[in-house]
Amino acid sequence: MDAERPFLSIAQVAALLDVSKVRAYQMAAEGRFPVVRLTPRRIRIPRAAFSQWLDAQAAKALRGLKADEV
Repeated sequence: MDAERPFLSIAQVAALLDVSKVRAYQMAAEGRFPVVRLTPRRIRIPRAAFSQWLDAQAAKALRGLKADEV
């Protein structure tokens, strides 16, 4: 992936999350992560916002693991 570009495509997000493109589109439609609509059918995901979202999801998962360990 080109780290210089400020936006990710759905295909790139799907690859990062290890899900299908269909599932990535569903997640975007559900508002799971921030998107920018270029047209009704074309979206891009701001790289920085996605990275923050992913970090927050990881932190939630880690908190859940720690709670289970107690």
